[in-house]
Amino acid sequence: MKEDINKYKSLNEINTKKLRELKRNPSAIKKIARENYFMKADDEDIFVLSDDPKTEQPQSTNETTQ
Repeated sequence: MKEDINKYKSLNEINTKKLRELKRNPSAIKKIARENYFMKADDEDIFVLSDDPKTEQPQSTNETTQ
């Protein structure tokens, strides 16, 4: 039980620091919007890169799916 209390106290401290930073620094909000929600400015492009291995897709004979 005490371990759980300590865990949640430390999580609360971390979240309090994050919240304080968001209230003080508008660029912190932009950073979260960009990183978590892929938001961008009008003159920017977003490239999402993946480390996932490429999977084979079944060959389709339907011309509309190509």
